[in-house]
Amino acid sequence: CDKWKLSRSNEPWKFHSHPHKGNKIEEMRDHFAEVTKTMSHKSNNPHKKHGRYAAESVTVNGHPVILGGMVNKGDSHEVTDTVRIYDGKDWSTERRSCTMSTKRAFFCAVKLQEGMIVNIGGFGDNANVLNTTYSRRFSELPTPLSGHGCAVLPHSYDILVSGGSRSQRDNSQW
Repeated sequence: CDKWKLSRSNEPWKFHSHPHKGNKIEEMRDHFAEVTKTMSHKSNNPHKKHGRYAAESVTVNGHPVILGGMVNKGDSHEVTDTVRIYDGKDWSTERRSCTMSTKRAFFCAVKLQEGMIVNIGGFGDNANVLNTTYSRRFSELPTPLSGHGCAVLPHSYDILVSGGSRSQRDNSQW
């Protein structure tokens, strides 16, 4: 991750952290399991050697959160349901093991309240474009959509969704 500080001096972008690596303890556990060939070990950081794109990010309780996205594994690209939370030192999942209910990339996410994130649409598993939201309490999009943007309108819980495509071969929407 990189960060940019909004200031009058127009500071350049700077490196921030590696969200896919986790912390030192998790790295040591993964290394030990690899060396001893422990088959039952499941890494908290399964994508530590791969790049991520088409993810969303929000801030919850003062902590940056990265949701879903595509993982570039060289010859293949995999939609993920992982959630990474930065605690000020690292992106460990050890203390906050959670995933999204649906694998998504090219979706949009908004925070309605602290701890309440709504994920809308996106590209899912098996090359499906999604029209679903994070929870059954919310209605589905009129048509599946990916690559769109969204924002919560001021002083309400209304969500504005704009742009995007209905399929991989579709033109952008207006």
